[in-house]
Amino acid sequence: LKAALNWLKKYPKAQLFPARWTDTHDPFMKWGEPDGASNDPEQIKVWFSQFRMEHVYFCTAFKKSGLVLVDVDVKKGRDGEKTLRALEGQHGALPETLWATTPSNGSHLYFKGACKGGVDRLGEGVDIPFMAPVPGSHVKGKGVYKIEKTAPIPELPQWVIDIAGKAKEKDPGEQQPALVPRDDPDAIKLAVKYLEGAAPEAIEGNAGDPTTLEVARKLHDLG
Repeated sequence: LKAALNWLKKYPKAQLFPARWTDTHDPFMKWGEPDGASNDPEQIKVWFSQFRMEHVYFCTAFKKSGLVLVDVDVKKGRDGEKTLRALEGQHGALPETLWATTPSNGSHLYFKGACKGGVDRLGEGVDIPFMAPVPGSHVKGKGVYKIEKTAPIPELPQWVIDIAGKAKEKDPGEQQPALVPRDDPDAIKLAVKYLEGAAPEAIEGNAGDPTTLEVARKLHDLG
């Protein structure tokens, strides 16, 4: 709760929603456009009280918040730091910003703006996620998203947008699903790659239902 309220003081436009850790960030509610997330501190307190026994923490819905997170991953053989260093060598260093480290020793770098999201969006190990725990969160079963540097949040550099792709402009007449935006071709490619390669097989009578749910959550994270 303290982490969520401190985050709203620093960035009042941040749209938050409650979640718990079940081998993935598991929302308690629909949080995508146009549902769910809130920047009202009183609503955050209500959710905390409601889900406290479930070890609740809060995540930022980045698109609704006008924020982009550059997630530098260094787990499971992915060297996002090497990828980012190479990108900065070509395009210039990212500006100083709020920096948090993840429980797996990765880095979360915050920027204002918009671009396309997804796994390896800027190259291997450098993701643009759609949501993540607020800086300072303690996620039971995973660890702490520790704030390493506090700084004003700058605009997302243009070279990041050029590589990741521009965020899709919403057509006022277009009907959007409540939970997430319509799948774009890049998200579909990532999903197919995951399903054909890394996704566990769901076997009836051998924890098939939980496995199916795990795969569905992973597809949600991929966008």
